[in-house]
Amino acid sequence: MNQTKIERIVAGLMEHWAPPPRLKLGEWADENIVLPETQNARPGHYRTWPYLREPLDSIGAKTPEYVSIIKPSRVGFTKGLMIAVAAMAAADPCSIGLLVPVDEDARDYVVDELEPLFAATPTLRGLIIPGRLTGRNTLTRKHFRTGASLKILSARAPRRLRRHDFRALYCDEIDAMEITVEGDPIVIAEKRTFAHADRKIVRGSTPTEEDISLIERAYAESDQRIFEICCPDCREWFELLWEMIQWPEGEPEKATCFCPRCGAEIEEKLKPELVERGRWRPMRPEVTNHRGYRLNALISLLPNAAWPKLAAEWLKAKRGGPAEQQVFVNLVLGKPWKASLNRPSAEVLAGRVEPIGLERIPPEVVLLTCGADVQDDRIEVCVLGWPIAGAPAVLGHVIIDGNTLEDRTWAAFDEFLRSRWPHPNGWLVKVDACAVDSGGHEGRTQKVYDFCSTRLHRRVYAIRGVGGARPIWTRAQRVKSGKAARLFIVGHDQIKTAVLELLSTEPFDAEGQPNPHALRVSNELPEDWFDQVTGEVRRVRYVRNRPVIEFTPKRRGQRVEALDALCYAWAVRQSPAVRAIDLRARATRRPQPAIGQPPSRRPSIAMWASRFNE
Repeated sequence: MNQTKIERIVAGLMEHWAPPPRLKLGEWADENIVLPETQNARPGHYRTWPYLREPLDSIGAKTPEYVSIIKPSRVGFTKGLMIAVAAMAAADPCSIGLLVPVDEDARDYVVDELEPLFAATPTLRGLIIPGRLTGRNTLTRKHFRTGASLKILSARAPRRLRRHDFRALYCDEIDAMEITVEGDPIVIAEKRTFAHADRKIVRGSTPTEEDISLIERAYAESDQRIFEICCPDCREWFELLWEMIQWPEGEPEKATCFCPRCGAEIEEKLKPELVERGRWRPMRPEVTNHRGYRLNALISLLPNAAWPKLAAEWLKAKRGGPAEQQVFVNLVLGKPWKASLNRPSAEVLAGRVEPIGLERIPPEVVLLTCGADVQDDRIEVCVLGWPIAGAPAVLGHVIIDGNTLEDRTWAAFDEFLRSRWPHPNGWLVKVDACAVDSGGHEGRTQKVYDFCSTRLHRRVYAIRGVGGARPIWTRAQRVKSGKAARLFIVGHDQIKTAVLELLSTEPFDAEGQPNPHALRVSNELPEDWFDQVTGEVRRVRYVRNRPVIEFTPKRRGQRVEALDALCYAWAVRQSPAVRAIDLRARATRRPQPAIGQPPSRRPSIAMWASRFNE
């Protein structure tokens, strides 16, 4: 056998044993991933959305080192992270870290996303080593037969991050991560990749507020890529933004897009083709080691992201006021919310009072919510009246005097919650839900738990406010004091910001018409109520080089119990049980008959401060 034949045989063998060509992450996903039926709207073989191809490929490539994605909901980013984990576990084994805001998120990622994906995809099936074989696998720590490993860690427990080492770090929803006494969890997690020259750090999140959004800061440091589509008429490229979506007055179902260059109308039915041919363009091409992507739901191809449906969502959000508008801006447009707080003075707010109150309920009010701030010697209660749409009205602020360690004070509070007031449409109304603050005063927390646990069926909730980026209302948690006790966590910063937005909203629009999103105020409120609800200022300060929101008193010794009670009354309106109440059905119910009508249980508001202080 001559040398040429030997070389030819060796070359053939080497070609046979050579590894397959390295696929881009999007291509690998299209060839291999199968989505489980129980967890996806489009089960079966995965197909990468056009706008996600380049971001996925950047996540899976060796370079750049950093990838940051500012995103809305409904674009498939979380699924993309799971696919990136799967690709590394199968084809590029290494140590992977996934950082999420809280422990519950870590569990949900494994149970709802990772394990079903590996079970449904033939290429991945069996790669996760069962825990009984290694003794090391847990719910949030996985080892794979290829040698890869995955640790899903909570930003709430940064101490655990100090014991790990990752080549790839994926951080999801970074705007919801809080600084702890251990430091910034994102910075700590990034330090755990320092030993790897080929490390990959991916950060993604729905933005929150303009001044404090971490993903906005990360995107600003990147090459700032935008997704563009091409106008079918003028052939110019443009980024599809919300101001380009228009519809006839009162007809959101006719929403279409208008080209910002030539003004041509683009119908919804053309969106799939335009998005398929879309492109990513960097606004700062000089940045080479950090790619940033900005997405919005206008380019999403999911049915619920059709332009007419988003237009209808926006109109609903406008009726709901600033809080619902922020949800739309963050979760649909993928943009940080810009708070427009004008810091109203007590004098200006006092000048907006109306002849309304618990004894004079406005006809449009169909729901009452209550917030209670518990002090050592009193319970301060704010009552809000809610119409079907728009801002509420402050109908009353009641102070129930008495030691809050004594049962008679809580009995007086319970009697107030059972009160009935006449509605101008002919029926009696009562408090539909109440949020009672459980923190801040030693020895009172257990009293709040005891009081609320026996009144859950009346929607009386024990709450505790927590700062940072979090949902306004979080599902109940059990407390150690008893099986029946429940504690609801509320987003302190979000609630106060929304309430201050309400206080700042002008009562009349540019045309002199009443503004339905402005807070209405009773003329029966105590004199110091106006000073208290305007007694705090919202500021942004930096902690360890990270912006955080804080609310500080305007002056030393400033009382703000009225503001706190107002915030709690606003917060309980956002609870699922209250949101489920059919307000339109209430507004159209028949008046109660005058004959045989039960007497109104309406103790005078003025008597509350004296009856239980004797």
